[in-house]
Amino acid sequence: MRQTVVWQLYLHKEEAEKCVLPNNALCFLTDDYSYYKTADVLLVLDCSSLCNRPAYPNQLILRYNREPPRFEGQTCQQLSPDYMRVSYTLSSTIPYPYMCWPDTQHPLLSVLKLDPPSGRRGVVMFITNPEHWRRKYMKELMKYIHIDSYGKTFHNTDMHSSRGRGSSDFLSVKLHLIKEKGYKFLIAFENAIFPEYVTEKIWHAYLSQTIPIYYGTSDVYDQVPGANTFIDATKFDGPRQLAEYIKKIEQDDSLYKSFFNFDINQTLRFQKNCPQESLGCAMCKHLYQIKQEQCNFI
Repeated sequence: MRQTVVWQLYLHKEEAEKCVLPNNALCFLTDDYSYYKTADVLLVLDCSSLCNRPAYPNQLILRYNREPPRFEGQTCQQLSPDYMRVSYTLSSTIPYPYMCWPDTQHPLLSVLKLDPPSGRRGVVMFITNPEHWRRKYMKELMKYIHIDSYGKTFHNTDMHSSRGRGSSDFLSVKLHLIKEKGYKFLIAFENAIFPEYVTEKIWHAYLSQTIPIYYGTSDVYDQVPGANTFIDATKFDGPRQLAEYIKKIEQDDSLYKSFFNFDINQTLRFQKNCPQESLGCAMCKHLYQIKQEQCNFI
């Protein structure tokens, strides 16, 4: 194969270089524009304005998208109908749910084996740009229960850390803060509700050993390690009823510990949908096969 063009470099070039392809073929990812015309594949990320760029003859288009349809730009409609897709949905050409991300998939299995942490209290959230419905819900919820907010939305608590949201390692900062402060619950409301759209928010709760307070798609039940391991906010009549249940868990240690009765096998079953190697390698192998069938590779 020739080179694969990446317009924004989210993937590590080294990952693709470790891929072993037939016939000593080489596949690597680059943001070097000089390869644009000769690349076998154009990788379009999150459907930015670069969707406007045309594909040259015999070039494949692979779209990497992490957002639901409502956030897709109008330029996405200009992609040819036969483009390939890397996305959180299992129907994608290469499925890549948020649970499959390297900082989640393997650490999650380790955390689920731990005992419930003791001595924890309180609710925390990290929300920066909420939609109107989510902001309205949180405003009402905070009338009935205190929530430490580290994001821009209803900000009332500072991190007191040299590394903040702009940090490339924000996840580790976030998890360390939650554990250090000893929070018991983490708000994990999706920014949109679409089928299969289960983002990193709920996984950050499990990774920090907090109880997720989740509002999103019902498809979350297919991914979580047990139906009773999180609080499904959609099951309550409103913020007041949700707050009452949170307070009940705060006061009932047995009820609190029941949320940590994980079904690890269920998590393992879903993780079979994840690429069995790095995403870059999975992409290269799939694209090589397509190009081989078309006899369009060198």
